[in-house]
Amino acid sequence: MQSNPHIWITVLVTAGWIILALRFASKHDLAFTALSTVAALAYGYRLYILTRSK
Repeated sequence: MQSNPHIWITVLVTAGWIILALRFASKHDLAFTALSTVAALAYGYRLYILTRSK
């Protein structure tokens, strides 16, 4: 089974948004926390679409 590079890029981007959301939350920056959370959820959904069984 061959690995799809798009999946790994999406995993890294999703993890990056989650890390940013946690960092902004620790600094009590609500606007950027919300933005990062929405982006992480969007990429999480994209990851779900890429990895679901066909």
